Amino acid sequence: MRKRFGLLNNIALWHYSGTADFVENAESVMSSFLESGPDNWTSVEQRIPVVVGTLDDYCLDNLVDRIDLLKLDTQGFEPNV
Repeated sequence: MRKRFGLLNNIALWHYSGTADFVENAESVMSSFLESGPDNWTSVEQRIPVVVGTLDDYCLDNLVDRIDLLKLDTQGFEPNV
């Protein structure tokens, strides 16, 4: 296995590979891949297409054969990732 530390990857982990719209709101704390609900107190500024992929595909593409520790913060979407 190659160890690759310090590399940045321009991809979001998701439950499929492709693209998804990131909803950028006027208040950055409300920006998300999720659509705003009826209690939204800010406005949508733009939708940005983002490359998304699965953790399995990332590991295959980057020769990762083992993960000792994985920290996710996906706002409740950990099972999808």
